[in-house]
Amino acid sequence: MTSSQMSNPSKVSQRYVLIRPFSQGDEIDCKKIAGFSVMSTVNRTFFSALFRETTFQLMVFLSAVLFIIVGIPFFYCAVSVPLTITFLYSAIWSSAMMKSLEIQNELSLVKQQYQESSDKTTFLVAEYYGPHLDLNPGENITFINLSNFQGLEDELSNKSKKLVGFLGITRNKDKACSSWLRRFAVDQQFKRKKIATELISTASHFCYERGYASIEVCITECQQEAKEFFLHHEFELEQLYHKSIMGSTAVYTKYLFRKDLKHTKSALNA
Repeated sequence: MTSSQMSNPSKVSQRYVLIRPFSQGDEIDCKKIAGFSVMSTVNRTFFSALFRETTFQLMVFLSAVLFIIVGIPFFYCAVSVPLTITFLYSAIWSSAMMKSLEIQNELSLVKQQYQESSDKTTFLVAEYYGPHLDLNPGENITFINLSNFQGLEDELSNKSKKLVGFLGITRNKDKACSSWLRRFAVDQQFKRKKIATELISTASHFCYERGYASIEVCITECQQEAKEFFLHHEFELEQLYHKSIMGSTAVYTKYLFRKDLKHTKSALNA
């Protein structure tokens, strides 16, 4: 610790989050955040599917198969209940794991898919700088960008840093004037610290400058926090539809949200 820091303890405890473009080496932390984010929805998806009518129909069907075809005494056909539950959870967990692996594979190719392919795509990360002994991570954060990062280099060099979030914007293949919020996640420990808000704000500026008329994003019914977040940040529900994991047993709702970008500088900066 330098003498100037000792004389000003507030500097030592000051916390910053730098919003910047992705750089080589960030993929390791991004993969960790993405993996946890995807797998954290497994239990909510499972309980949502567990109490659907089709799940009970599957239990009855399995009991009938065990009794009529296999010849198991009817009393023991109750084993169909734990078997169905186990099968259901395994299917949902496997689906989430495949999704996680798909995202992690994509995160290995960020430069090619988001930065080198077009000037209308981007991948942003949020990098946290805090005390080495951080008892209240995420508290009293000052958000900065690359333009004011240089003036703080000496102070930030004495802090612990950690990547805590990311966001990826691509072209919307279905709508020429719309962008697609393809990837978006924040470290669990740093949620509700306005990091997601800052990432969305920076992405909105990027999309506005590139001439996009809107940003669209798709989430599932199990992402309740994300749903509330987008509604709070002026996204509107554009469409909802259903997607199945295994037939009609594990079916969940997906929401398509859209945020229209106001093409005036004063409105964008408001």
